[in-house]
Amino acid sequence: MRRLVPLLISVMLIGLFAAPAQAASDYCFPQVPDCISGRFASYWRDGGGLAIFGLPLSPSQKEEVGDQSYRVQYFERARFELHSDLARPYDVLLGRIGVDRLAARGLDWATFPKGDPAAAHFFSETGHAIAPQFWGFWSTHGLEFDGNKRAISIPEAVALFGFPVSEAQMENGEDGNMYLTQWFERARFEYHPQNQPPYDVLLGRLGADLVAQQAIISPPPPPQGLPGIPTPIGACIANAPIAAEGAQAWMTVPEPTTIDQFDSICARLIVNGAVVSGADVVAVAHYHNKSISSGKVSTGQDGVAEIGFKIGDEHLALRRRTVIVDVTITTRDKHSYTAQTQFTPNYPKP
Repeated sequence: MRRLVPLLISVMLIGLFAAPAQAASDYCFPQVPDCISGRFASYWRDGGGLAIFGLPLSPSQKEEVGDQSYRVQYFERARFELHSDLARPYDVLLGRIGVDRLAARGLDWATFPKGDPAAAHFFSETGHAIAPQFWGFWSTHGLEFDGNKRAISIPEAVALFGFPVSEAQMENGEDGNMYLTQWFERARFEYHPQNQPPYDVLLGRLGADLVAQQAIISPPPPPQGLPGIPTPIGACIANAPIAAEGAQAWMTVPEPTTIDQFDSICARLIVNGAVVSGADVVAVAHYHNKSISSGKVSTGQDGVAEIGFKIGDEHLALRRRTVIVDVTITTRDKHSYTAQTQFTPNYPKP
């Protein structure tokens, strides 16, 4: 077995985690089959990327919205609509998926009990006040269109999340636990006081809910491996993907169940249908608060390199918090290739 390089990874989850794509303006991810391209790609990037909108869950396609047909793409937490008749930045609009999701549950937000007009952060447009637990997050995130990139205005926050359409109340979260929850036109906020800010406010996966409801998830393409590629040697045989041209990365244990568990980052490089040995591999993993790179290790005769590490304690590897790992492979002639993988600690509840 190739030598393992010990690593304790501890990094910050940041906005853009796109794997290499066919076009420079595209964002593609190993987790899902569809990419983000064109105007949707720049809007996704400038509006907060992965942290705000999540992964793409459908292709960009025509869809009926009301009595009009628009190009639409679904994300974990949003639905993008392209209105090509409008000038930028208003040519991309966000669907009211908060309202849509409530309607799918048979709930009309207009019938909800109204808030106190004397309460802080009350919006007469909908008759609700944003709860103190959510105001800081809501008021510091928005779509930039007023030219002041150092501050978020109320209209910019409204453009991203919409107005509140409910009062804050305790509801079941996606993990089955009860959390303080508030609905907005385009979002659902959950308050997780056990997390440090800004991670104490989490956004519901409303886009994913709608996609599942409408059954519009694109099926993954059938696996088609390259011929003549050797099977990885040693630990990296676990979870090895179908051989494909370019750089690949994967985890031997994608869902660790034990605190400080040993895991391995595996990387493979295939160029012109053949594995590349002797290439240098480094990795950067993204936890919630720091960034550390690891390596170098070299690819073997199978074109694969392995970096072993312990995932860290529960303060670094947070339960159910996905850790993104970026991998760079550099050949002897100094050509660099990048890939991405991830793991999600899934410890038992304390």
